[in-house]
Amino acid sequence: MLKTEQLIDKLKSKGVAFQECTVEDAVSFLNEHNYYVKVTAYKANFHKHNGKYVGLDFMALKDLSTIDMYLRRWIISASLSVEHSLKVNILKDIQEKNIDEFNIVSEYIAKYPRIITELDNRRSTAYVKTLLGKYNHPNYPIYVFLEVIPFGEFVNFYKYYCAKYEYDGFNCTLLDNIRNIRNAAAHSNCVIHDLTNKAGFYNNYLVSRVVKLLAGVKKRTIQDRLKNKCVQDFISLLIAVDDVIKSEDLKSHCLQEIKELFDGRMVRNKDLYKSSTSLQQMYIFCKEIVHNVQPS
Repeated sequence: MLKTEQLIDKLKSKGVAFQECTVEDAVSFLNEHNYYVKVTAYKANFHKHNGKYVGLDFMALKDLSTIDMYLRRWIISASLSVEHSLKVNILKDIQEKNIDEFNIVSEYIAKYPRIITELDNRRSTAYVKTLLGKYNHPNYPIYVFLEVIPFGEFVNFYKYYCAKYEYDGFNCTLLDNIRNIRNAAAHSNCVIHDLTNKAGFYNNYLVSRVVKLLAGVKKRTIQDRLKNKCVQDFISLLIAVDDVIKSEDLKSHCLQEIKELFDGRMVRNKDLYKSSTSLQQMYIFCKEIVHNVQPS
């Protein structure tokens, strides 16, 4: 395993400068506050010439790692609010349609028996064992079932419910995007490590929503930006905050937080990113959407 000083030399050989951040400060940062793989992941946002990065200072990598930390915190908070609101909304629909609260769960478990193992594992946890201890497989009321299943399973249940009971709540095609970015943030994965990658596929529904938010931007440009999976997932979560959360106070708070992050911390050291046109374009694109999403 290379020592920190050797890793710094490796970065230098790839064209990373240490003018805004001294080598000594970089060593201290990598030894005490972060680690090489995570910090250097953000270098993918900068282009190379003859095998070396152009206009990339280590301070930019350090800055992006900090911005990403704040963004992950918002993602986790927003995801929890969206998950809670989705459950509230679907329980209301179940109640209004007079669907049997036990049958709906037993039918789902019969179709997806894998969930039994998950439920068994959760019976021993301090947080839900009291709830689960009152019931036996597969006889759970829907409000208990939704309370104890993980978000990934809830996404699957939501799709199942929409198809079976013709529920037209939140667009199901965006749920996997939200799950992906939620899981990435929860596991402290880098979110904005490669905003130049456009090798993915855009979501048609999401494109239609963004077209309405960005009236002056060409549809082809929106499609191109949304081919970046991280950006697509982030915008999906933002749309969910707007569509799903019924509490205006909670929605306003959630949207205000992300606006402040975009207007404040993200641009504190904007001069570090002059050499990355792609990074600047993605920031402007996402910022315009953030500012155009307004609580109803």
